[in-house]
This record gives sequence, C-alpha cells and structure tokens, in this order.
Amino acid sequence: MEGFFRALAILDRGIMRAVTLAALAVGLTLVSGPQAGPVPAHAEPQTGPHLHFASGHNPPLSNDQQTGFNDLILKEALRRTGIGLSLRRVPTGRAGPLVNAGTEDGCGPRILGFSKAFPELVVVDEPVITFEFVAFSRKQVMSFNGWDSLGEYTVGHLTGSVILERNAKRHAGAAISVQSVPQLFEMLERGRIDIAIIERWTGLHEVKKQGLRDVRMLSPDLARKPMYFFLNRKFAPLAPRIAQAIREMKQDGTYDRLMVHALNPLLAEF
Repeated sequence: MEGFFRALAILDRGIMRAVTLAALAVGLTLVSGPQAGPVPAHAEPQTGPHLHFASGHNPPLSNDQQTGFNDLILKEALRRTGIGLSLRRVPTGRAGPLVNAGTEDGCGPRILGFSKAFPELVVVDEPVITFEFVAFSRKQVMSFNGWDSLGEYTVGHLTGSVILERNAKRHAGAAISVQSVPQLFEMLERGRIDIAIIERWTGLHEVKKQGLRDVRMLSPDLARKPMYFFLNRKFAPLAPRIAQAIREMKQDGTYDRLMVHALNPLLAEF
C-alpha cells in the first residue's frame, strides 16, 4: 500500500482516472483471486468478413503481441460482432494511406477529422480512448501553459501525428519530426531537442523503459482528443455494429477491465 500512495502523490490530474482503475484492479483481485483480469465476453461465431487492420500506435496502446489497450478493445469489439481480425503495426503515418488505398481494411484510433485527409475512410462512431497530448522535458520550463509556451524551444514529435505536427510548426521555436518513440526520447536525453510532445501513455511508457530519471512530464496537457477507429468505405455497413459493441463494452465493465489489464502495470512502476 505504501507504494500505491507514493504513486498517487506524484500523479497529476490527467492520470487520476487511471488510479481509479487501479483501485478497480484491486477489487477484481479480491473478488476473483490473483488470476483476475480482462474477461472477454463470449465470442460470437465469425459471421462477417475478416478485416485487416493497421495500427500506427506504440506501447502500451499497441504492440507486436497485440496486448496493448487499443489492440484489446479492437479484438473484443470484433469478436462481439462476429468479425475476423488480422492486426499489424505500421509506422504512425502509414496506416491512413494504407486504408485509404484499400490495402488495409481499418486503422486507428485517430482523431475524428482524420478522414478529411483520406476520403475513402469512414469513422466507427464511438470513442475508443481520449488521448492526452503532453510535453516532456529535461529542462526547467517556467510558466508552462500549453502550446504558446513552446515558442522558445526546439520541439520534437512523431512523424504522422497530425495534431502534433500542425501545432509544433505553429507554436514551437523549431520543430523536429522523428520516426520512432525511442528516437524521440533519445534526442531529448542528448539535448538535441528541448521538449518532446507525445500522447501521455506512450511517453510515460518510454520514459520508464529507457530509465530517464531526469525527464519529467509538464502540466497542463497540450490537448485532449477522443479517438476513433476507421474503416475503408467498402466496409461502412460494419461501422455501426462495431461502434455498438464498444458502447456495450463500456456499459458492462469490459472496457474498464481491459484498461486495468493494459495500463495498470505502468502505474505500478511509479
């Protein structure tokens, strides 16, 4: 318990919701024993098509083992609708073009306006997760207050993240685009950039993975955006069914259990 309260003391308001889920995890263990975890609903027989999804996200949201939070939500939603799934990871900026061209059948989660750049995409109209875009720095940043505070700094971001690319160019003193999360934080550690901007969970995961004890997350958040899955237009009739499955997962507790399973281990590292 001492470790839990130490974690609670250092988490800012943006992560407090995850602490609530950590408490849920404790409750699941007390009720069901140490093996308690995500308990998927009974899988429906595959009656629909087999979809090929491209994920442009990184751990702990998506990984090669398909145990990231986004991966688990997608797999469970498609199980419930009787749709088969093949899932592969691609660079952040590649998923949209692949689905727009019909090479892949779906991608995401991405911001609601993502399809403006890719007209062959249709949205699955239920948010998968709310992304909190934040800044990480090794320097003391005085009076940090969002995008407008980036003007004096060299800022790094991932290639293909539309909201980060657009705002870095608009607000940063200089903006540098990189291809991978490890590269982004290596540049921050070496002083090649002053600030790294990225989705909160992805950044926290990488800071812990690399053991960057002198890197801290700045507050407040830069932006908060609900994120959605997208399908190629030829699969548009499936979008309402998948959206309804995600809603039902939120209502029956499956969504929270999957979040605890995928993200709670990161909290344990604080």
